[in-house]
Amino acid sequence: MGEIRKLRIGEKAPTSTAYRLHHWEEAVGGLERIWNEDGLLKAFIGRIILILPTELENSLEPLQGSRISLLRTNIPGKEYLFRVLPDCEKRAPMNENARTPDSCEASA
Repeated sequence: MGEIRKLRIGEKAPTSTAYRLHHWEEAVGGLERIWNEDGLLKAFIGRIILILPTELENSLEPLQGSRISLLRTNIPGKEYLFRVLPDCEKRAPMNENARTPDSCEASA
């Protein structure tokens, strides 16, 4: 099985390596696919492969093909939070001083 390690903030991930998020780290990108491998749930989000709890499979499966945000927390019962991002965030350029894309500022 491939190497599993935690991704450092700002580090680019090669697609052959799988990662686990730290508490309060977030992965954002297109949920290309999810699959089980060797008893682990893997998700290809953006350009990285994440290792996730198998309990998330049923919740994430219908979101394949969507752009999502997945946040790992230390909140009991809510260890992973996710949301589907609106279409306006897919290709919108980021404003230099904003945390939301320019085209989403009116709706954010």
